Order: sequence, then structure tokens, then C-alpha cells
Amino acid sequence: MDGSLINQYCDAIQQWSSITSEDEYAIVFYSMIHSGGVWHVTAEGAVEDPENPIHANKPVREVHGRHTLSQLRQFLVHLSTDIHILEDLLICGLIATVDRELESLALGFHEGLQRAQHQALEWQQIYDHPDQHADFIQLMDALSTNRGHGPFRPDDFLRMANTIWKLMPKDPSAEEARRKSLLAAWRRVTAPIIRRENLETWLSRYLDDVVGSRKL
Repeated sequence: MDGSLINQYCDAIQQWSSITSEDEYAIVFYSMIHSGGVWHVTAEGAVEDPENPIHANKPVREVHGRHTLSQLRQFLVHLSTDIHILEDLLICGLIATVDRELESLALGFHEGLQRAQHQALEWQQIYDHPDQHADFIQLMDALSTNRGHGPFRPDDFLRMANTIWKLMPKDPSAEEARRKSLLAAWRRVTAPIIRRENLETWLSRYLDDVVGSRKL
């Protein structure tokens, strides 16, 4: 394997994407979040002022952009070489963190589905009986107006409820199986990285580099 754990990690993301036919951005996003990259690296395609009302109805990707695998690799190298975070700690930590994210999505699927359904029903109830929720509607309207997004009306609750219903999987069992397969694939592609022999090989090379640089 490549001696760099960072390169191994980025290669594993590509392998995961290839195995699952999922966009690699999902793992890149988690990695940038948990490494801190989202606060230091501007995503490709991001607009200068995402809070401007003119972007209110645009897709998230068109407003906030998306971080790329290349950007992730560069940021992890920065953390290793400039901030001096050891690669083994950095990469093993990211692998475990992404694992927990995917595990939560897979094993908490039914609970999450129930919460989403409950939220959609609550918003539908507000739309159907606005007179019973006048104070809450007024509060949401004030918050929306203060943020420059314009008035917030009962119809907006219906819109939000319908958005949730549209996102509901048509076949929950198939979606749960898909999520479990994403977790299994992640564990498969990252297992070689966290194998003891691989980490010992990296450490040996790292120590050789440290000793060699001191001799110079």
C-alpha cells in the first residue's frame, strides 16, 4: 500500500464510491466536517454571500458549493505537515468518525423515519389549523423577516411538510438495506488502513524520516 495514510484514506473514499455507486462527496463532506476543513477551505462553486435573499430558492449545492476529494487531501496534508498532527491519529480518527456517521444512518433508520413523519404531521397540523398556532406562526414570520427572507405564512408549513413526504423512501426496507451496505463497504475499504501491520509500517517510515532529517 501507499506509505502515506492520507493517500490511503483518499483512495479508500474512491473505492467506497466505486463499490457503492454513491457520490464520494458524502464521505468527503463528513471528513471535512470532522477535520475542521469546512471552516478553513472554501468549497468549489460557493457564492460570496450565501445569506443573500436572491439565493433563497436555489439548490444548496449552487449556493454553498461542494468540497472535493482533492481539497480534502490538501487539507489533511496541511494538518499533518503544518499543524503536526500525526497521520495515524488523524486518519484513524476520521475512519472511526465516518464509521459512526454511517452506522447512525443505518441502525437509526427507523427512528429517524418516525421523527421525520412526526415532524411532517406537525407542520401539516399547523397549516390545517393556523388559528390554533397563531403565536408560533407569528414567531416564524418575525424570524424570517428579520433574516431578510420575507414573510412566513401557513402555506410555508405545508411546503415544508410536503418536502418531507417527497423525501420519504418508497421502500423503507430497501433503503435500510442500502444504508447498511454503505456502512459495510466503508469498513471493507478502510480495514487495510487500520490493520496493525500497515500502521506499524507507516510508523517505521515516519521515524526513519524524523531521524534522517535530524542527521541533516
